[in-house]
Amino acid sequence: MRELPRLPNYNDFIHRLYPGVADRSLVREVTFQVTNQCNLRCDYCYEHHKGPESMSLETGKRIVDLLIRMWEDDKPGGFISKKTKTVILDFIGGEPLLEAPLISDICDYFFKQCALKGCTLASGARISISTNGQNYFEPQVQAFVKRFAPFLSLNVSIDGHKALHDAHRVDAAGNGSFDKAIKAYHAAAGLGGKQTKMTFVPASFPQMSEAILFMLEQNPDFIAANYAYEPIYTPQDARVLYDQLKIVSDHLIATKRVIACSILDHNIGYPVAKEDDKNYCGGSGGMLAFDTQGKAYPCLRYCPISIGKEKAEKICIGDMQGIYNTPHTAKIRDYLDAITLSSQSTPECINCPVGVGCGWCSAYNYESTGDVNRRVTNICWAHKGRTLASCYYHNKRYLELRDTTPKAVLLPEKDALQIIPREEYEYLLRLQTEAEKVFLKEGGEDGI
Repeated sequence: MRELPRLPNYNDFIHRLYPGVADRSLVREVTFQVTNQCNLRCDYCYEHHKGPESMSLETGKRIVDLLIRMWEDDKPGGFISKKTKTVILDFIGGEPLLEAPLISDICDYFFKQCALKGCTLASGARISISTNGQNYFEPQVQAFVKRFAPFLSLNVSIDGHKALHDAHRVDAAGNGSFDKAIKAYHAAAGLGGKQTKMTFVPASFPQMSEAILFMLEQNPDFIAANYAYEPIYTPQDARVLYDQLKIVSDHLIATKRVIACSILDHNIGYPVAKEDDKNYCGGSGGMLAFDTQGKAYPCLRYCPISIGKEKAEKICIGDMQGIYNTPHTAKIRDYLDAITLSSQSTPECINCPVGVGCGWCSAYNYESTGDVNRRVTNICWAHKGRTLASCYYHNKRYLELRDTTPKAVLLPEKDALQIIPREEYEYLLRLQTEAEKVFLKEGGEDGI
């Protein structure tokens, strides 16, 4: 049986190159926050403390020196060691391409220093950039793109069709940004795949299907769509989400489109295995970010641009001289390393029958509650609505196209009926039953 593709993941790719190596330090993501400036004023942006500051080249070079020094020192348990096969150099702002020459110089320094010192981190290294595309065609940006294209994964953020995009992503004067973004999206199609990130909030849920169908017309390699963590979603929001995803599902089935769509992933909506007690958010020790001044944090979401200087200072883990190298920062490391799914979650979340795929942001936990180890559950109802839609999509698609597998409706009836009417819930159950019968009749085993 054919299977629908999954979204590409560079970490997965590296682990496939080195089978049997489970250490999460195999590939490390390091973020350079090159500027606090942005040329847009997106209304859902989590960076609430933008400003005029930018990183200096000297600071960027010293961060690169630290990465190579960690590799050379090869300390057991170090963030980077000689077990680390490669790195993702993530450049972000604000809007990172406002500092394209700086990014180019930092990358140039990284590859040269790795060559001079015999550091293998440059082998397979990726340069990752998410941009709003507003200055993509400027000469200095194009010079950077041309120079580093073989290593570059560049994503232009587009939230859907022009009306929706321009309702949320505007410049300082209130003008929409879609026209420039869509041109940049098509021009950058060869840089790591034709991709974009679509972000939705309750206000944009009613236009979700139009937005996704528009992006499908742009012939992407995959659809990466999700909802923001910050809003508190309601059962009513979940109903809108479900209805919109049904429209998307019907379109994908009717057109026989074979494409990975993150928001309809088959793998969500199952109980979390008891032995799977990981904290999947990289912002609790799995990532590393440096702000414009060279101070280090567990990820960008902890930087001052996101949560302000006072909160950020308490979770700072070092600087370009070294990380986790003082008693205070060592305590932060030990605390982050000890966080698990169960340590931060309520019994309701731990035992949720559809818990798989219900994510969290460790930094948003910290911003909202003051504690990384206290899970914020704002997305609970959105996740439940998405789970029901995924069941609709895969069961119906299996019956019509046979290129996926049936999916059990595991959301409890009492929760489901807060989202959809009883007749719709019973229809989902019938759809599941029919798909299971056909699956077993055709020789399927435990794919449900």
